[in-house]
Amino acid sequence: MPVHRCYNVLMKKPLTIVAPLVGIVVIIAVLFFAFTYQKSTPAEPAVTVIPVQALPKPKKTLGADDGTFCFVRTQVATESAPFSSTEHIVMTRTGSAISGTKSGTQSGPGVSNGFTGTINGAIVGNAVTVVYAYTVEGSQGKEQEEYEVASTELIKHHYQLKDFKGTLVPDKTKTERDSLVYTPEPCL
Repeated sequence: MPVHRCYNVLMKKPLTIVAPLVGIVVIIAVLFFAFTYQKSTPAEPAVTVIPVQALPKPKKTLGADDGTFCFVRTQVATESAPFSSTEHIVMTRTGSAISGTKSGTQSGPGVSNGFTGTINGAIVGNAVTVVYAYTVEGSQGKEQEEYEVASTELIKHHYQLKDFKGTLVPDKTKTERDSLVYTPEPCL
């Protein structure tokens, strides 16, 4: 069905007027909602930045980390144990390998000397087994030592010793003596 020519003319005229007006109304509405939303949004809370150097470094432990660890043990002379001693142990862990030094002084009735030597061995879990090759009063010797890592301390299992192929080893057929506790000290 044909459309009247006046219909086409009249319909085109309102579209040319209405289309820009609709566009302007849409732009105003968008701007209005954008400003309204921006005003009602709460401000972001202030963020405190803590410099990395202010955070404490996690403390390394011999039982878990590679590195060099230093320990000390001091025994004061008593009437029942008249010997005093101070021992320093420096242990370096690389994987499961342990190396380092052990040195100190001891004194008591008829004894006053220093001792020094090297330690080499391994750590498995928290159990450390080393051979301590030492010199005391010019004499050299070797002793197998067994330690346990407990928290930050190093605990030496203290047994009577017996000779095995030139090395003193713990005699586990005998009762263990009181354990010796070494505490951490700064490495020099």
